[in-house]
Amino acid sequence: FFSAMGIRGMITGTALLLALFLPVALGTPGCIDLDTYTFDKIVGAERPTFVRFDQEYPYGEEHNVFETLALNSTGSSMLVCAVGINEHSNNGNSDLAQRFGIKPDDKEKFPIYMMFPAGSREGVTFTGSALSDYQIRQFIRKQGVWIGLQGCSDQGDKNAAEFMSAANKRTDILAETEKISAGEGKDGTTKWYVMIMKKVVEKGDAFIQTETTRLQKVLEQGGEMLKEEKVKSFNVRLNVLASFK
Repeated sequence: FFSAMGIRGMITGTALLLALFLPVALGTPGCIDLDTYTFDKIVGAERPTFVRFDQEYPYGEEHNVFETLALNSTGSSMLVCAVGINEHSNNGNSDLAQRFGIKPDDKEKFPIYMMFPAGSREGVTFTGSALSDYQIRQFIRKQGVWIGLQGCSDQGDKNAAEFMSAANKRTDILAETEKISAGEGKDGTTKWYVMIMKKVVEKGDAFIQTETTRLQKVLEQGGEMLKEEKVKSFNVRLNVLASFK
């Protein structure tokens, strides 16, 4: 018979091997995992839902694109969800996949993205490239749902677009955006919309491109020398700048 200490050691060793050689089911930030039992409780409710159907343990560039999308959707009314499919498991959501015409063993076509409007379980299937963040965002927006980049907001993007298209209204739009920023506190990102608007008023519309180019060069040349918080701040500013184009 094994001693308690020996059994404990075997368990620990096995756990380490599993951690090293098997994929780990870590939740994607900003994403809700769904299964056969929870799908209808979320999809078709009061909020639009973007659902990924994929293998149970996704990885690679397509998964990275999805992770970024999920994180950037937190300011949207849309819920981002995932259905993990394992055709070899009784609880692998194969029946849920088949319900939407997805073959559980046809992994060559994974991931499959579907957009479900609020109050509906009739989804629209994305037909573009799962590697293209831009195509996925455009698909979502065509379904009438706003989704921005990290640091962006629906109202901020609307103000930025109007600011650039209506030169005679810029003073009013700037004042409105400043009011929004004042209510956010120091961690808010509307301050970047305000800063950019003021610079455009001072230096002209060309500031958008020159500042974009400058920040991109700083990120490229700075490399590992830049602190993580600085990189995050520059990326947020680049995202907000893109809203003015």
